[in-house]
Amino acid sequence: MAQYCGYLPEFNKAIKKRTVLAGELDKAKKALAKEQTKADSGGIERAEMDVQYAEEAFAVMNRTLVGEIPKLINARVYVVDPSFEAFVKAQLQFFNDSLRQMDGVTRYLPPSGGPQDDRVLDERIEGVMSQVRALTICSLNL
Repeated sequence: MAQYCGYLPEFNKAIKKRTVLAGELDKAKKALAKEQTKADSGGIERAEMDVQYAEEAFAVMNRTLVGEIPKLINARVYVVDPSFEAFVKAQLQFFNDSLRQMDGVTRYLPPSGGPQDDRVLDERIEGVMSQVRALTICSLNL
């Protein structure tokens, strides 16, 4: 899974590079339009070459990404699904072990008496809380 996730920054870098190349292509096209208004044949040829170079660089990067990103997405099935399954199995094992341990602890607890025990426990908790409220530190207005 870590190896799979390691590819994602590389794809993000490639996508950013593609965005930069698209910006350079736009800039070259604007420069060509500007040179065409000047009617300078040498400048126009250079600008056309720049546009052609920028188009080729953008096309290569775009073609690569369009070809590779679907492969990355399809590969997730072979990587993420088994990883998720292993994660679920690990959680199941953890909770089964925890349940077994808690069953061992319940042997030492007194049996539950139902709602009467809950009422007694609530009264004890309320008594302790009233003692805490009676402390002077609780009545300070800080």
